[in-house]
Amino acid sequence: MNPPNLLFPRPFRQKQNPSSHAAKQNKCFPPILTPLIVPMVLGLSTALNFPALGEIITDPDSVRWASRSNMSSDDFADEFTERKNNGYMLTDIEVNEVGGNQRVSGVWQKNLDGRQWAEYRNMTDESFSERWSDFNDRGYRLIDQESYVLGGSRYYAGIWIENVEGYKWKSYRNLTNDSYVELFNDSKDEYIPVDIEAYTVGGSSRYACIWVENKENLQWYSFRGLSDSEFSVNFATYKDNYRIHDIESYRVGGNQRYAVIWIKNTNGRQWAEYRDMTREGYLNRLYRFIDRGYRLTDFEEYNTSSGIRYAGVWRQNNDRHDWPLRSTVDRLSQTLLDTNNIDGLGVAVVHQGKILYQRGFGYQDDDGTWYSAKTINRLASVSKAVGGVLLYKLDELGLIDPTAQTSDYVAMLPAHHEHTLNDLASCRSQVGHYLPFGNADRLLKPESPASTSSYNTAVNLQYNTALSASPLFWDRALVANAATDSAIAGDTTSPYYHYSTHGYTLLGAAMEDATGKSISKLVDQYMGTGIGLPTLKVEDSEDDNYFRTEVFHNNSVVSPDNTSWKVLGGGLEASAEDMALFCKKLMAGEILSPASLQTLWTRPDPSWTYAMGWQSWLNRSGQNVRSVMKNGAQLGAGTHVRLFPDLELGVVVLCNTKQNSGTASALTLSISNAVLSTLPPVLSVAPESKTIDFGESTLLSVTGVSNEPMSYQWRKDGVNIPGATDSALFLSAESRADIGNYSVVVSNSAGSVVSGNASIYVLTPQIVEPVGLMEDGGFRLRFGDKDGHPLTEPDLTHFSVEWSSDLKKWSTIPSTSYSVVDGKIVADDLTASGVGYRYYRVRQY
Repeated sequence: MNPPNLLFPRPFRQKQNPSSHAAKQNKCFPPILTPLIVPMVLGLSTALNFPALGEIITDPDSVRWASRSNMSSDDFADEFTERKNNGYMLTDIEVNEVGGNQRVSGVWQKNLDGRQWAEYRNMTDESFSERWSDFNDRGYRLIDQESYVLGGSRYYAGIWIENVEGYKWKSYRNLTNDSYVELFNDSKDEYIPVDIEAYTVGGSSRYACIWVENKENLQWYSFRGLSDSEFSVNFATYKDNYRIHDIESYRVGGNQRYAVIWIKNTNGRQWAEYRDMTREGYLNRLYRFIDRGYRLTDFEEYNTSSGIRYAGVWRQNNDRHDWPLRSTVDRLSQTLLDTNNIDGLGVAVVHQGKILYQRGFGYQDDDGTWYSAKTINRLASVSKAVGGVLLYKLDELGLIDPTAQTSDYVAMLPAHHEHTLNDLASCRSQVGHYLPFGNADRLLKPESPASTSSYNTAVNLQYNTALSASPLFWDRALVANAATDSAIAGDTTSPYYHYSTHGYTLLGAAMEDATGKSISKLVDQYMGTGIGLPTLKVEDSEDDNYFRTEVFHNNSVVSPDNTSWKVLGGGLEASAEDMALFCKKLMAGEILSPASLQTLWTRPDPSWTYAMGWQSWLNRSGQNVRSVMKNGAQLGAGTHVRLFPDLELGVVVLCNTKQNSGTASALTLSISNAVLSTLPPVLSVAPESKTIDFGESTLLSVTGVSNEPMSYQWRKDGVNIPGATDSALFLSAESRADIGNYSVVVSNSAGSVVSGNASIYVLTPQIVEPVGLMEDGGFRLRFGDKDGHPLTEPDLTHFSVEWSSDLKKWSTIPSTSYSVVDGKIVADDLTASGVGYRYYRVRQY
């Protein structure tokens, strides 16, 4: 099983870099050998509206990135083209010969300013010089160069970028030690090294390096020839204030040596470096750092006396590392793993559209592969929650009617199945489950012991559709009533709740008939790949995916049972990362409309907490906010998803070991309790603007959602209203003084939120003075508040004055003729010149 080629370690290196160099020339030492040049085409040239890429040492706080390792030459060419077309720039290339074959690795990051760039490899000394001169003349500078041996011959690779900043720069290859020292001393005051390579030519060490004008006066250090112990001392000396920009490992006289460039860690972002890792160790570190929100910035693959080893430098790329509860969730998760005999688990926390935390614990196989948030795990009965969402997605698309009879879609369904699709989704169809009628026989097991063999054969067959699996159980009688079901004793109101995995197989069969597509295609199109969640799909244990966990039972790997007969009931798989994104998209309304979500999470009746594939709670285990959740347990899986839709908070736990009931749910509860205590209130209902009549009373109210006790402070025009500290504010419009913008500050122990302004306007009785004559003809109307409260300029927008000659047809005097004089509004009717009389009326709104 080959790991996916995505990105690419020794003890953990935390935090932060050293001195300076710059020019324009290429010095070539002894030319070496002949092969084929493999051009890799210029990169994307379209200018993008992003921050500039062009610092001497490109180190954005956050940037999209990718990495692939150990690719064949052809695979690398394909990857190169795809990344280039998607706006990425290659920043690091590694070429090696492994088992007689060329293997290529690369690190990409988003081309933030759309500059031109190019990469070539498999160049001879002579052809590299030609490329160097050509790109130098065209205004490019070299950012990475690589020297390697293929088939006994030495070749070179290089990455050039458009030198839009006009930095002076220089690069050298095949330098002896003395030549390197001379170059270093000549360059260090004006230039900074950005790349160093070391290799052996004819039994002697040679060096290659790139220097760039240090216009930013970055502090830096560079060292060569460090032994393992010397590197550790060097690391301890500089790690707190500098970060490793480039690391190189090479052999001198049979001993491993290291070269390193340190750069001042000017933005203070965290970083880490590991070296001398095996391939497996490297991949474990790689995905652990991806979980923590780091990006790979430098990758090295090199030969040692123990075989090929790897080094990597990672850089903090988002705020997951800084999340205040990271260590708390680490501790809670590790404790659950250690105390419940669990082999591996993945945890993710998502809040308001952002993954705050994701990480794996333990192992995804018995070969030592660490469990990560990318590990693909059986979802078990969490599949039902996905099935409920799929039903209402198809409903929104007009492809299915959840209120219809199941038999309307499944024509061959035996007549005793009198239930709707909603009944199936809410476990109120009376289709049986594994333990019907209180006995220990599985539902599918035939009543005749002689048929056990054929039963075992049938249940382990591969079913490509839900419809083909449904005859396994649809002839069995429905559960008569809830009195025979231990799930909910005392329920006497139909439809009776009866939890059923098998009912979801029928639900899938109905979806297949309604759409003409298999359930696996429906899941992939609407819940998986189609919405950017490629791991959320029907389980395929035969698929050789590096990330798929093995199935554990009693700490041993066992063969997975066949779940193809119960896809929506317990046959889906996904990573914790994709399930967190699924929850994020769901709560944000990216999958279903608010109306569908309301139906999805509303219990059909009060007799039980189960809604449409989800359990729905007004509060749970002492929590004071609405939650919805789903648990699952089967061979090799213990799963739980817990959502707080009003707060857009979700917690996902996936384990590759079946535990005692509630273990995964206990972890989501502990994590959610920790998170809820840190969240300020969210306003689900804000105060509304109103226009009210003089003397009328009105109520402004706000609804805050918080797990912690909330306090309120109402404000008028930004000023606190004394004593207005309830969730509602009672207003009695006694004068125009009550007009204003009202808001409320809702607080809890974690913070506060301010509502938007509710604009209150009071329609106040007016007194209209006798109409006056204007000197140049026309009439002048003057009016004001009955209680004498002065009107102001802003009040003009709330009045209009109309005139009529017959009290039937009315025209409006233009607002440009209105003014405020001494607290009253004056309206001049300039169109009335020479007119004997007119009727006027004043409108207030």
